[in-house]
Amino acid sequence: MGKEQPNTKRKKVKDFTYENRVAMETLIRQLWPRGKHFKCKELANLMQRQCRSVKNEYLRAKVTNKTSELIEYETYSATVAQEKTNLINAQKGPRMKLTTQHADFLQNQIVVEKMSPYVAVQRMKRSGLFTYTPCVKTVYNAIENGRLEVIRAHLPCGKTRKKHKTNGTRMAYRTPPERSIDKRPPQAETRQEYGHWEMDTLVGGAGASPYCLLVLTERKTRLTLLIRLPNQRASGAPSTASNAPRTSSPHSKA
Repeated sequence: MGKEQPNTKRKKVKDFTYENRVAMETLIRQLWPRGKHFKCKELANLMQRQCRSVKNEYLRAKVTNKTSELIEYETYSATVAQEKTNLINAQKGPRMKLTTQHADFLQNQIVVEKMSPYVAVQRMKRSGLFTYTPCVKTVYNAIENGRLEVIRAHLPCGKTRKKHKTNGTRMAYRTPPERSIDKRPPQAETRQEYGHWEMDTLVGGAGASPYCLLVLTERKTRLTLLIRLPNQRASGAPSTASNAPRTSSPHSKA
């Protein structure tokens, strides 16, 4: 049988948070006050951490305090540890595309020499003073974001920013803005006068058929006309309904 390979996968160690550092400082002050040598293993068990991690954290933020008798002693400070961590984290990430030397050169070319960003970048390439030269888009972005002491008035062209033309927001109507049914004459409400018609469409299931029915109803006599339309568009309605099939139902409700 072959020898089993040992598990060499390392466990992921969680970083100390500010709450963890405050808890560590509190434990040290209570159990090992005034610089008394603390027991790393005991402190690690209380914090449920590795002994090496606790010791490294202590050495990172070891400070010197004084008692009321002005006796100096070494202890741990959570505030100092957090400040050092924030300083290290601030230095992470990709390097800046524009350094101080880049900014000084570009400002002199654009503001003093009255050159465009494109010409300033080309001069930077030919000067041979920089190992890295930013592109023109990077320079324009720096000007827009205020990272250079250059404003658009310093540029030889394009002193005013073009505004995009907006035609306003178009309102989407679910139905055409025709006359409302509330504006029909009062004679149509009483059903005493012949000649007032109501119109509606009847559509089948979605995707079942392209046809639909146009329903016309006379309000006084309840006469109903059914016309089959070839599609559901306004252009599909016939110009005359003389040859359309009719169904009269005087007693149907409108």
